[in-house]
Amino acid sequence: VKLTAIFRLFPNACVALAKHIKAGADKYCGGELRWDRTKSPEELESLLRHVFEQVQNPTCVETAQAIAWRAMANLEKLTEVVANGDGLPADLASFLESEGCLDEYVVESGGEIPSSPERYILDAFEWGDTPSGGDFWLDIDDKWEAHIKTQEEV
Repeated sequence: VKLTAIFRLFPNACVALAKHIKAGADKYCGGELRWDRTKSPEELESLLRHVFEQVQNPTCVETAQAIAWRAMANLEKLTEVVANGDGLPADLASFLESEGCLDEYVVESGGEIPSSPERYILDAFEWGDTPSGGDFWLDIDDKWEAHIKTQEEV
């Protein structure tokens, strides 16, 4: 399936979503077109809230735009995790792999991943109980935070 299929099937919806994305970039990212995942990570909760708002006001285009955005954000995150195969967001898995600690993280976290990126390492498990120890994971967490800041600037 070609990417253009979505534009052929939903041309008006794509334009409306693009306007919503632009408004969000202006509001949250100084006009820069990027997704700051730290701003609001609870996609499904927000999606449901918007759906309930839409039920109350079924002709509100802005609410429908917010629903589409949240649905796309949730789908993006889900496909990243599934595509990665180990249940981790792709960016986190790549980072941990480069630091040589992906396997230990997967084992120690037991597949439970904190919901917001800045907490992925900090709250994943008790560092002191791991083979590498607390100091190692403190260093990894510091590097991860620096990595996140770098990604936000890109």
